[in-house]
Amino acid sequence: MTDPEICRSFLQAADRQHQIKVLSELTLHTKDEIETILFEHGIDPEQPAPKYAKANTNCEDREIHLPPEIRKEVLKYVNKGYRLRRH
Repeated sequence: MTDPEICRSFLQAADRQHQIKVLSELTLHTKDEIETILFEHGIDPEQPAPKYAKANTNCEDREIHLPPEIRKEVLKYVNKGYRLRRH
């Protein structure tokens, strides 16, 4: 793994301390070497991952400007948790 890949993997992890352990096993570097790589790229390994609010998937409280028969069908799928796919 290259240094940028290590940094990217670390930044995308929800549990960053565990990710350091995983990266050290994958790359055969020690934890200290992984932390040094992160410091060299301006990343503080002690900083926790940011918390993001979950997206609201309930569409009933949002305005959807569709014809009523199509809107009803879309809401049926979205509120049941189905994902609409592009074909």
